[in-house]
Amino acid sequence: MRGKYFGFLLVLLGLAGSANAQVANPEVLQVDWKMGKAPGLEWKTSGNVMESPNGARTFLGGITDEKATSLSLKNLPEHKVLTLEVELFLVGSWDGSNSRWGPDKMNISLDDEFVLMNTTFSNCLSNNWTGSQHYPEDMTGAGGYNCFTGISYIGELGYRQEWKRYKPVQNVPIDSTYKLKFSVPHTAEDFTLSFQSEANEQDGSPDDQKDQWYGIGKVTVSTFNEEAVDEKKWAELRTKIFDSFIPISNHAFWEMMRYPSRFRADFELLKMSSPRQQWWYPRAERLLSMRQPAPVNDN
Repeated sequence: MRGKYFGFLLVLLGLAGSANAQVANPEVLQVDWKMGKAPGLEWKTSGNVMESPNGARTFLGGITDEKATSLSLKNLPEHKVLTLEVELFLVGSWDGSNSRWGPDKMNISLDDEFVLMNTTFSNCLSNNWTGSQHYPEDMTGAGGYNCFTGISYIGELGYRQEWKRYKPVQNVPIDSTYKLKFSVPHTAEDFTLSFQSEANEQDGSPDDQKDQWYGIGKVTVSTFNEEAVDEKKWAELRTKIFDSFIPISNHAFWEMMRYPSRFRADFELLKMSSPRQQWWYPRAERLLSMRQPAPVNDN
């Protein structure tokens, strides 16, 4: 029964609008944006579908702190793991973890309860090649990572800014692209994915966001029934999750979350194998303890 409703939902999403929803297989939803089509009913947002200055990308953009942007889907097929892949675009003078000009935060949560990411980002080139951020760690850390840590692209969209303090004047890109991937234990028939930014100025007042905002590119939603882990692959992930190069350990973390039962069973052993606290321990404790609603009996 749920499979029939899910297929019907996807037809509605395709008719509703902004997002061109395609089913790669019965358990995958891919969302891309088309110019001339407003965000569909599955989206709640103050943003608009827009084209990048260089014409390379179409995306949902111009989103500020005013209100959260959310994506809601219902009648998912039966599953035990939910995987969400999101392209996040940051445009303008994001000041990261800077205590004088920031912090400039981004929060992504599931069902307004489970925090997938609560962090800061810094756009180096808008800040004269300086800056630090929390990402890929959450706000539990010190925020000491170099700006652009874990980035996918710099200047992909074509937004630029002039550095007039230099002679000759320099024109630099001020947009960054982060490809985010989250996997969490999940059995509910629906979910809401929420995005909320919080930009701050040095005096604690809200930041002027005319030239500082975020956008959302491609979104992929996948559901899985947890499968047996290939032991060789698991051993490789166990090694990588302790890698001192944070983008590697961050990637390994989310890959291991595809197998929450195994991760949960091995978590205490992983902690015992490291003589010091790892940056991802609090995140694992938070997500592996996610409460799941009881499955619905269709009979």
